[in-house]
Amino acid sequence: MAVPISETSPFSTTPSTASPMDRSFSPIPTPTKSISNFYPTPTTHLSYETFNNKKKSMFETRVERDKHQLVTGYAPSPAMYWSRPDMFGMRPPKLRAHASAEYNGNMYVFGGTSKTLCSDTLYVLDLGKIIDTFTWSAPRTYGTPPPACRAHSLLAHPKNGKLYLFGGGDGQRYYRHFYMLDIETMTWSCPRTTGPKPSERRAHAAVIWQQDMYVFGGGDGAKALNDLHKLDLKTWVWSPVQTTGDQPDSRGYHTGNMVGDKLVVFGGSDGKECFGDIHVLDLPTRVWKMVDLDHTMPRLSHTTLHVGSFLFILAGHDGAKYCNELVMLNL
Repeated sequence: MAVPISETSPFSTTPSTASPMDRSFSPIPTPTKSISNFYPTPTTHLSYETFNNKKKSMFETRVERDKHQLVTGYAPSPAMYWSRPDMFGMRPPKLRAHASAEYNGNMYVFGGTSKTLCSDTLYVLDLGKIIDTFTWSAPRTYGTPPPACRAHSLLAHPKNGKLYLFGGGDGQRYYRHFYMLDIETMTWSCPRTTGPKPSERRAHAAVIWQQDMYVFGGGDGAKALNDLHKLDLKTWVWSPVQTTGDQPDSRGYHTGNMVGDKLVVFGGSDGKECFGDIHVLDLPTRVWKMVDLDHTMPRLSHTTLHVGSFLFILAGHDGAKYCNELVMLNL
């Protein structure tokens, strides 16, 4: 199945007009309040036999519109509905291929691109730890910030209050730089790392496990990748990770989620085919296993979120069209 190259593929070397090298976004100081008229299409919740070899029940749920909430049938939660809350403050412009991370009740958004510009601005959405505030800001930062980029990764360390940014690109440029933001001081730095760095790439997946950041796959402008690297976040030493088992094919625009000590990789594309497979890497043993599915759902440029025993898979592109289904995989 052909995948659109101009908008989604990280592997084409065709010159891009989406990211001029010498321009960046500026904040839009416009307070906003809106109520959504968007609701997902009827959604199927699926579960499969996964890496723990336990057979799970099948949830099939039709979701319908009912004013400003959704009425669900059989679902793991007694109250699952979509809403679009009022927003306040200095919201970002319309972006795609940005990266976001949540820490301590705030969502941090960096980079991304519109039709013509690539962003180098950090935005913060206050989600509210007790009361939902949903207020945007573009705080002043200090130090050495990353350049404008898209299709990079941004991770929040759950314990030390740091954000880690790796890779991405702007136009025909592909990066392998690594930046860190101290959230308490809002100071960017570019730690000096040692060891064999990963090659330049974007549209990769990155996760944190124990004291290491793992980077898998992506594209370098000429080809898709399926190599795995880790960065020790205490010593700043890069090293390649050798694995065995059913290693995923080369891909970008996939997702990676940590579930316990396992890295779950779903979907992506090699620039020609859109994938719907799931691979699980046991990090202690470094053995890949491909999950045997009775139903596949090709996706690239989607979003996944691990909540409880479920992996939520939302939206993206299936190689032919954009999607807005929500699928829940019972792990």
